[in-house]
Amino acid sequence: MIIIQKRDLENLLNSVLDKKFKEIVPKENSKKVELLTRKDVADFFKVSLNTLNQMMKEGVIRFHRVKTRIRFTKSDVDAYLEECRVKNSLSK
Repeated sequence: MIIIQKRDLENLLNSVLDKKFKEIVPKENSKKVELLTRKDVADFFKVSLNTLNQMMKEGVIRFHRVKTRIRFTKSDVDAYLEECRVKNSLSK
């Protein structure tokens, strides 16, 4: 039989639960999302706002509406860029 003080048991349980809780719940900073404006994205792709609007209308690039504002996540812009990647078909 193992005898343990109440305070030691509480400390042990708190330690274990705290560790498990940190594993389950993501850190606050890990969920920060970088939002870009239409101008940011148009400048990045070196296209006009009209061209970007057309891309949005055609569903080519994902965007988010925040009330009356349009925002893009950096991950969505990166995903679109990856979709546009052309494999090297030039072989000698």
